Order: sequence, then C-alpha cells, then structure tokens
Amino acid sequence: MADKTFSVPNQKWFKEKDLLLEFPAEWDVVPCLMNGHSAPELTRIRIDAAFAAPVDSPRLSELARGKKRVAIIFDDMSRPTPIRMLLPHVFNELHAAGIPDTSIRFVCAAGCHGAHTYQDFEKKLAQIYSTAFLSITTTSTRTALTLERHPRALNFV
Repeated sequence: MADKTFSVPNQKWFKEKDLLLEFPAEWDVVPCLMNGHSAPELTRIRIDAAFAAPVDSPRLSELARGKKRVAIIFDDMSRPTPIRMLLPHVFNELHAAGIPDTSIRFVCAAGCHGAHTYQDFEKKLAQIYSTAFLSITTTSTRTALTLERHPRALNFV
C-alpha cells in the first residue's frame, strides 16, 4: 500500500518551505486544519478594507484618540502570524489619532517560550519597526534583556 503524505508549514521565519510528513497507509490519519485555513490570502487590499471598515467596532484611530502612550502587543516567533503586514496600517491609524512614534511601544507576548533575539524581532516586526522601537541589551551572563516600560504604564493597549 502507498503511504499517506501531508504537507505542513515548517520553519516559517527561516526557510519558508513545507515539510512533507509520510504515514503508513494503514494508519487512520486525519488532518486537523485551523479555522480560516481555506480563507482567501491576506492581501494588502483586504487589510486596507478591514482597517477602513472594522466589524462591530470603531476604527482604531477613534479608539486611540486622546490616549498618550500605546502598547502594541504581539505574539512571538512560535506563531507564524503576519504582524509585519499589519503594522503600517496600525501606525497610520495611531498617527491619525495624534499619537507620535515616540509614544508607541512593542510588547512581545512570549508567555513561557524562550528568549528571542534582535533578529527574531526583525523577522516578526520588519526591520523598520524593530530598529526604531526595540531596546535590547545583553547582561554580563549573556541574557537578552528588553528595557521597556511595563504595559500597565501605558493607557491604550
């Protein structure tokens, strides 16, 4: 009998290629696809439309208006979410609300996942955002450290 073969995304931030998984034909293998797996590709046009007309919510610029300090909380490298595609739109909305770049901070929601490098943040956020907004240093024991305010010091998250 022929083997069952499935293609799964692999190393999203590094090699950008799928991994072929082969299982014996006698195994009962059922792919469990995530919600949205078959949704149309996330394009700039679709992102523009979503930011221009959010569902059941005011625009981000309206929500942020009058706020002084903003945190953009993003997931870590273990998730292949395309945050870098959304950031120009988020920044346009925040600028429309009168919030300058100097009042915007990034907070990585890493949970219990390992430490990340500057290069990880560049891949996740895009170089323009990581260079301008991340303050990363290393301790004497080579522990990566991000020096930013705690999100509670901000008033719009």
